[in-house]
Amino acid sequence: MAKLNPPIGMCKKCGASIWGYELIKQHCSAIIEGKPCSGLYVKKDASDWEECRDCSAEGKIDGSSCTACRGDGWVSVKKDVLKASSLVRADDIETVDHVNPSSRPSL
Repeated sequence: MAKLNPPIGMCKKCGASIWGYELIKQHCSAIIEGKPCSGLYVKKDASDWEECRDCSAEGKIDGSSCTACRGDGWVSVKKDVLKASSLVRADDIETVDHVNPSSRPSL
């Protein structure tokens, strides 16, 4: 499997990653436990991300979404934007438009 490209931003509240610049400063589209996320997407630099150690930036382990990176292949290294403990688990996000890592090209 090919490595995924790093995200260009994330939701400041739930941690959902994005790959489209047009989404910066827009409201997060995640639906969490039946309710829309109230966060905004913020831009993050390439240096703000590191490859997920569990899946090696592939987003999957044995065909299942990686739980360490929520299937993104990358994890945020800057804790000033979002505390890791506040991230919403991937299983709790019911719908996220425009943030699916499988819809973007691989490295």
